[in-house]
Amino acid sequence: MGSSILAFCLKKILDLPIFVLANVVIDFEPLMVMIFHPNYPLHGFCHTLIGGTLIGAMWGIFAFFARNFTKKLMRIFLINYQTNLRLAVTSGILGFYFHIILDSVMHSDIKPFYPSSYNPLYHLVSVDTLYFLCALFFIPAFILYLIQAIKSKTQVYKSLDKIRR
Repeated sequence: MGSSILAFCLKKILDLPIFVLANVVIDFEPLMVMIFHPNYPLHGFCHTLIGGTLIGAMWGIFAFFARNFTKKLMRIFLINYQTNLRLAVTSGILGFYFHIILDSVMHSDIKPFYPSSYNPLYHLVSVDTLYFLCALFFIPAFILYLIQAIKSKTQVYKSLDKIRR
């Protein structure tokens, strides 16, 4: 939720769905660790800036090739969607980075600057404060989305009126 306001405000320079979904995709790593119990840390390579760069870029490339599906999905939410490969890759990487920064505040096992084990962000603010801020920032993002959706819907109706005439 915390990424919502950032992504929405930067929608001209970020691919909104790729950025937001990168914040979900990154957590497949701890999910797989919890399911399969390998001898691997809960937050491993994906939760480092090196891993975030590589895997975020791969996510951006994958998402770019899925752009036609994403475009159809965004129409449901009344969001005009266009992307390019550079924007998709940048958004994937930045989405991973944003998630790594947030998780670095909450989890002691994250090593954002791997191979260094130093995590200067750990407990920078309390987890409760972090959750509160994420929820708080979701509110203006949702309001901005509603405003955009209403404007978009109005434009659709105007276009339909022109077609009918």
